[in-house]
Amino acid sequence: MFKVKCVIPFVAAFAICALAVFHVAANDAHRPDIIMITVDTLRADRLSGYGYERRTSPAIDALMNEGIRFEDALTAIPLTGPSFSSIMTSHYPHETGATRNGLPMDRTFPTLAELLKRHGYATGAIISNWTLKREISGMDRGFDYYNDDLKSKRTIAVSEQDARCVTNLAIAWINRAAKARPFFAWAHYSDTHTPYKLRKQFAFRLRKGETEDSPSYRYDTEVAYVDFHIGRLLRFLESRNLKNDALIIFLADHGESLGEHDYFGHGRQVYQPIIRVPLSITGPGIYSGIVCKAGVSLLDVMPTILSRVGISLDGLRGRNLIASGGMPVLVSEFTRFFETYHGAVPDAAAARKVMPGAKPLRIGVIEGDWKLIHSPEEDLRALYNLSADPLELDNISVNNKARTAVMTRRAWDLFQETNPKNPPKPRLIPPDVRKNLESLGYLQ
Repeated sequence: MFKVKCVIPFVAAFAICALAVFHVAANDAHRPDIIMITVDTLRADRLSGYGYERRTSPAIDALMNEGIRFEDALTAIPLTGPSFSSIMTSHYPHETGATRNGLPMDRTFPTLAELLKRHGYATGAIISNWTLKREISGMDRGFDYYNDDLKSKRTIAVSEQDARCVTNLAIAWINRAAKARPFFAWAHYSDTHTPYKLRKQFAFRLRKGETEDSPSYRYDTEVAYVDFHIGRLLRFLESRNLKNDALIIFLADHGESLGEHDYFGHGRQVYQPIIRVPLSITGPGIYSGIVCKAGVSLLDVMPTILSRVGISLDGLRGRNLIASGGMPVLVSEFTRFFETYHGAVPDAAAARKVMPGAKPLRIGVIEGDWKLIHSPEEDLRALYNLSADPLELDNISVNNKARTAVMTRRAWDLFQETNPKNPPKPRLIPPDVRKNLESLGYLQ
């Protein structure tokens, strides 16, 4: 596999990357089918393709090897609904108004599906996570087909789609849509979300001190289970000769903490296991076997897709990641911003917390090796050097006061400059929706 930092001159990059495989470029008049495969709550470092010692993800690894794998991708927010609002609009959650699960996107922002539909794409989505149901998230905008008819239950209250069902539904829809191409298919898997089931058919050898009841062990079996069913989807695409000509994007909406910093879950912390995510892009005209080590954001997904299909839209927060020649775009170092908020919005008092001027639970920025986390409510700051301290164990803000102050100001400036002047009013959550969010741990 060829590794590139994405900052080398393009001529040199082209010469060096003659070692990699080059996919046949699509006809200029032909727009590729687009397939976005997403996995809820999936840590990058639990995929064998990212160096994990357990072979949890052979199908996903093979897919990533066929294109460009991004080593350092970041979500804008570690909550499912808000993260996808950001992915689908290339705007920050505080801009779209979807800062918490249960708050829909502001309709001001066109979504990826809407734009593709306007340009002749058939659009279909198979959703597995309860927070993405249309009446809760507004994520159905632009989709001809939006399957959020969740059949099974992970908890007493919350329904979902199992990975087997997601793949079956995705295959059925693509089979129909392939007759009227091009199409945009989005398949979202949620099995790696809590509560982690023990998938005995995907068991691994237990490590010393580990048991089958360990959350970390069960999580790994869920990753392997999802990978198996994603593999089924990829094999179907190959059998129909759809895979090589399709632009395939693989990503997670956010990661998961499995005990790091004495925290399990996601949403209220912003350490690397929670905000670093896997991301790969494969398709016609894109080199294979490339690992891009430059820092990127999930905000970049929409601009990259639009660029590959020849659709332009101004004002997006993200950047196109792939040059017309199929290599990663030359990128200069830039500030990556992230944020998170308390749970959902169950009542009027909580709703006021997302009104103009309200403070998020945490914001932060990453610049090169430096990461700054700021907790506005407690006026606390943590500074980490991710190169020297990848586990974020040593808060060095006290000994780096100048850098801490500059990065804190940069985070706040970015947050305030991009805050809408007239944001949509928060919607109060009905009692039945509140019950479901509560069972998922999204309410305080």
